[in-house]
Amino acid sequence: MKLPFFSKKTEGMINSGSLDPEFAKGIIKSACDSKKNVEVVIPGARDSFSSFFVGYRDDGSTFYLDTLIPRPRRDILREGRSFAILFFLHNIHYQLTAVFAGVENWKGFDSLILKPPLRLENKQKREFFRVEPSLGSPVKVFVKDGREYEEWTTALDISVSGVRYRSAHIRPPGEMKVNLELPGSGVCIQGLTLQIIEQGEIDMSGTGRPLEKPYFARGRFLDMDSRSSDLISRYIMVRQREINALFA
Repeated sequence: MKLPFFSKKTEGMINSGSLDPEFAKGIIKSACDSKKNVEVVIPGARDSFSSFFVGYRDDGSTFYLDTLIPRPRRDILREGRSFAILFFLHNIHYQLTAVFAGVENWKGFDSLILKPPLRLENKQKREFFRVEPSLGSPVKVFVKDGREYEEWTTALDISVSGVRYRSAHIRPPGEMKVNLELPGSGVCIQGLTLQIIEQGEIDMSGTGRPLEKPYFARGRFLDMDSRSSDLISRYIMVRQREINALFA
């Protein structure tokens, strides 16, 4: 089995090669707390291995996997080697690379020591058509996390399944409440639940312009009602016609 290719391509102006390091730590912590099953791919090994997350250090320096099944050859399991680790969390498919640092007794069991990931990617495939709003007629997004954090911002792209928006901050993984104001219709969709699945920096290299909101966050809508879905679908169709007309 070949080691999966870790893409560095950008999507629009977003550097989507990997997730923000602090956000990635939160994902790994959640996976360890849930003892998530993983598939492990090691360069030079013919087949992949199965295991599961067993724990992590509070300082974020190390996390642990259970022993691999089937047991790898000694020449495969060498310190300093990169592991590709694939797992699902909240129905999202993630892939991370981390460095193997040996074996340690973790809470009474021999466990593999992994150093913080070189890369953590959201591998989820898109299931719905997505459009980028016009800069002159943006989709406005109001985000509130139920505590102190709230923010008015604009969408970078949107689909019926979720939205990616500009942000002034990196937030912990979790769910937030959002309102959407769609251009043209004057309609405000209120009280949608958004599960944050990816965050990172907006790549503005070469522009020389600082950003007031230098980060992006991508979220997936949970339990959307049919009215909200219809309103977003109508906006997407109108926006797609506008985009098609520009290139006609």
